[in-house]
Amino acid sequence: MLQKPIVKVVIVSKTNDLENKLDNFSNDKEMKVIVMTCESFDDQLLNAGDLIFIDGIVEDIQSIKNEGIVKGRSCIFYGSNEDIERLNDELDLLSYFDDLWSKSSNDTVLSFWYSQLINKLNTNKDTENTHIFLNALMNNTDDFIWIKDLRGVHLKVNESFGRLVDKSVSECVGRGHYYIWDLEPDEYADGEYVCLETDEEVVRVKERMLFEEKIKAHNQTYLLETYKSPLINSKGELIGTVGSARDITSERNLLKIIEEIMNTNLIGILIADKNKTVDYCNRLFEETIGKTKHEIKGMKMDEVVGMLKSTNVSMTSQELDLHDVFGDVLAFAYLFKIDTKENK
Repeated sequence: MLQKPIVKVVIVSKTNDLENKLDNFSNDKEMKVIVMTCESFDDQLLNAGDLIFIDGIVEDIQSIKNEGIVKGRSCIFYGSNEDIERLNDELDLLSYFDDLWSKSSNDTVLSFWYSQLINKLNTNKDTENTHIFLNALMNNTDDFIWIKDLRGVHLKVNESFGRLVDKSVSECVGRGHYYIWDLEPDEYADGEYVCLETDEEVVRVKERMLFEEKIKAHNQTYLLETYKSPLINSKGELIGTVGSARDITSERNLLKIIEEIMNTNLIGILIADKNKTVDYCNRLFEETIGKTKHEIKGMKMDEVVGMLKSTNVSMTSQELDLHDVFGDVLAFAYLFKIDTKENK
């Protein structure tokens, strides 16, 4: 369970009267409210506060002009009607406060105002924490993550995305596809890039979708496995899209290399799962038994090997156990090499 939100209230006053009043108002079980009073503008104490009350025309009230004190905090003036008039006419400080509370207001009214103010601060803290959680989650992966509005403007991206496009996160926010990827519209139209088209598809169907997309960055072409989803608000309205992508270029290049090796004319290769059901065979295996890999897929390995041996082709063969990363048998391979005059 998350700790209760803590709201710190700091009062600048010569007495503890307002602190006692606010303590009596505080009865919210959803958060913890700490009220503290200081006689003058104590920068360290004020900087720790979420909410500041100035109780009357205190001696150093001009310190309210210090941006470091009021920045990012709600600041309330609590005083008599005469104090409020002075604040506006004589001292020209009215604009530095978020609200004015008159001491002539009864406690029921003040309690209501205080409750509303604390709830607002709590909501702001929840929003701030949500941003912290979201940023930490987005930047805790090497995957590329982004959020766009319906115009295709990037509202938020993670640090991995910024590194991919060689731009800072702030440079990406508020910008569209062509700027971020350093593409001209004509270059995009003439290429094989499909990012915008897949965005439009997700908007059309309003469902999570998986794509493989080609993108160009750092003078290289990358292949991305990309998930895209619609963003729908509480009213059921589509407001944008969110995407995450994983670079599968190296993985696919390796698979391509393996495929070319597998299709060598020197060795016949048959792969079966741990139940010895055939998953794959290469071209030499197909040519030797006279069947395609689609025809023998799903057959039992022993049956296919029997077909191979019935061809009476002179060969050297070997069966191998293939293991997963945990050392368990994952699959089986059957390899053969046709004997030639040179190796008989």
